[in-house]
Amino acid sequence: MSESLLIRPAKISDREAILACQRAAIAAIPVGYPYDAAILQAWHKRPTRGVEALIAASRYFVAENGDGEIVATAGWAPAPEHGEGIALLRSVFAHPQAHGLGLGRTIVAAVELAARRANFRTMRVASAFSSVAFYRRLGYRVHDAARVDTADSSIDLLLMDKRLASRHSEAAIFCAASNDNRPDRAGLRV
Repeated sequence: MSESLLIRPAKISDREAILACQRAAIAAIPVGYPYDAAILQAWHKRPTRGVEALIAASRYFVAENGDGEIVATAGWAPAPEHGEGIALLRSVFAHPQAHGLGLGRTIVAAVELAARRANFRTMRVASAFSSVAFYRRLGYRVHDAARVDTADSSIDLLLMDKRLASRHSEAAIFCAASNDNRPDRAGLRV
């Protein structure tokens, strides 16, 4: 994988590459840690609900390497059912070949920045048990337990919250700007 990285809003035409990245990430979760094979198979079949709506609302992002491959994904949505000023972090996945390179941290920072710019003060994530340590490193704290029902099974998760930084400290969160003005390449280069 190339070292150059572009974080950009996802396009509908990215759908298959997004699903491939998500499925590769799910396939890399060891059976029994913490989910059994049936749950992982159900999750692998349909990794994310509602991605198309997030893409249409410009709330879903992809990290693309220098070779044009999508290597990480993440998005956000307003979550009024969780309370005023709360946004829900959605569908954070990094391709297993890119684990340990900081892609998850980088794309989550971009999503947090987008939510903050839309005046959300708290980001909440429904974290798989296998991702709790990752979110803790990013400053998220456990809020509650949750269960998501799929067509084939239910997945137990932890709801985790993070207070988003004020507008005054946005530069400290994510300080990068696009150096490529072509419409199909707009995004953040990191």
